[in-house]
Amino acid sequence: MADNIRFVDSLKVGAYRTLTNEEGTSGTSGSSGTSGSSGTSGSSGSSGTSGTTGTDGTSGSSGTSGSSGTSGSSGTSGSSGSSGTSGSSGTSGADGTSGSSGTSGADGTSGSSGSSGTSGTTTITNPGNNRVLTDVDGTTINAEANMTFDGDILAINTDDLYVSSSLVGIGTNNPAAKLDIDAGTENLVSNFTSTDSIAEIRIEDSSNYTRLLTVGSQFKIMPNDGSEIIVVDGSNASTSFDSGKIIIDNISSSGRIHGTSSIFLGGVSTSLVQFSGNAIPDADSSRDLGTTSRYWRKGYIDSVMINNQTEQTNTVANINGAMLQDGKTSWLDSSGSALTTTGRVVAGLLGNSGGNGASALYMFTCYGGGGYQRIVYSIINVGGTWQCHKDIDEGQNAFDVVASTPTSGSAVTFTFKARSTSQSYTASVWIEHIGSSIDTQYVG
Repeated sequence: MADNIRFVDSLKVGAYRTLTNEEGTSGTSGSSGTSGSSGTSGSSGSSGTSGTTGTDGTSGSSGTSGSSGTSGSSGTSGSSGSSGTSGSSGTSGADGTSGSSGTSGADGTSGSSGSSGTSGTTTITNPGNNRVLTDVDGTTINAEANMTFDGDILAINTDDLYVSSSLVGIGTNNPAAKLDIDAGTENLVSNFTSTDSIAEIRIEDSSNYTRLLTVGSQFKIMPNDGSEIIVVDGSNASTSFDSGKIIIDNISSSGRIHGTSSIFLGGVSTSLVQFSGNAIPDADSSRDLGTTSRYWRKGYIDSVMINNQTEQTNTVANINGAMLQDGKTSWLDSSGSALTTTGRVVAGLLGNSGGNGASALYMFTCYGGGGYQRIVYSIINVGGTWQCHKDIDEGQNAFDVVASTPTSGSAVTFTFKARSTSQSYTASVWIEHIGSSIDTQYVG
């Protein structure tokens, strides 16, 4: 059995580096430092008498590692006991105390690192600023020219963009439709631009679509058959419907509704059309109320001013010009000039060679000048020739109305004149006609 037992307390191993990809070969290990000198062996205890071999004594505790001290001196050997009868070994004498270990030698310098192994290779194609990288294969990454991100704006420049999500929200994380845009307080929600003269958006179902178009200064709403249902024109502030059949615009700074054909206001027969202002034509004496085949049934009117007349108190109708009522035509002939004895033609009948049996009546009421005069003619047609009879001629005899002498098929004229001297004071005559063949060139 050895006299001394040395325990190794710790083992130092040089540090090493792990390299990515392939490892380089390990550098040569540095040389070991010099071992410290052994401490002096302790003196041996006296040997006991030999007998039966005793059990091994307990190992002493290991001393702390440190520099090796000098070996302790060996103890003096005990004197040998006299040999006796062999018997059981006596207990082994206790081991002498181990000397302190000498200091460990300094570590040798580490060997130089081996060369790094070759790195794996990754290739970037189509590089450029702010381009988004996409994987091509295990060793290639492509910088997408049509997809860039500068930290604020993600730009995608492509002819086709497919979004696989069922709902897309812009400005909202809870979209309620296929495309839901929430612009917050911004007034401009979306902008659609075409670089040519026409921009179009279509709203389509399973079979038809509606087209929304900007064409120059016009905005159009059109079905797929191409008809222009609504056209709003910014150049003249007009809106037209159904290919121009109805147009809303302005004329002389006034709003106007017109069209290429009739315009119906109201819907069913009980509909009312109400006006909060005046209803006037666009030009004087150029428009009709009703037609020869479309009459107004009733007119509820407080007063009527006809042919440029002004309103007169307590007068419901003020008519300037001839009036036809129940077959009687009446009108006034008046002049500011003096009425001479030659006079002027104020009425007439058309020639009527085939009018045998026809009749007419003319009544002339004269005033101004020298006073009132009433003259009545009854006229009959005998074989195509008019026969005029002055049935009444009454008054102050300042005025006269004279009928011409007709021949077969000829017309008749009636001349209003002074009887003896010229008549002033706006000499006038009120004329009434009943019957056939009135010559309207003198009416009014």
